[in-house]
Amino acid sequence: MDSVLDVKDKKIVLIFNCFDCESCIDAGMNLVKKIDDYNSQNVCVIATMENPSNVQYRNEYYDYIYYDKKDLIRRELKFVLTPIVLLLDKSNVVKYAFMPRDTIN
Repeated sequence: MDSVLDVKDKKIVLIFNCFDCESCIDAGMNLVKKIDDYNSQNVCVIATMENPSNVQYRNEYYDYIYYDKKDLIRRELKFVLTPIVLLLDKSNVVKYAFMPRDTIN
């Protein structure tokens, strides 16, 4: 995480690849917006491999999306399937992982 993120206070992370299922990405973005609305921008969003601007536009998400151009985070996580929401502890160790689906909107 530290290779892409310089933000230490964000403990929930959404990682997605722009080639993932659109409805699953949208479900993840919907979840991010709900958490952010409730908890004042607590989620960090990271895109891999492609420019996330069309995902941002489609989901009306106007906060910053980090870009992991070299796919370092997924590589470190043994190329975990995405989109995925991660709950991190204080030292950025993954404590819980959740895969949003298009059925949770």
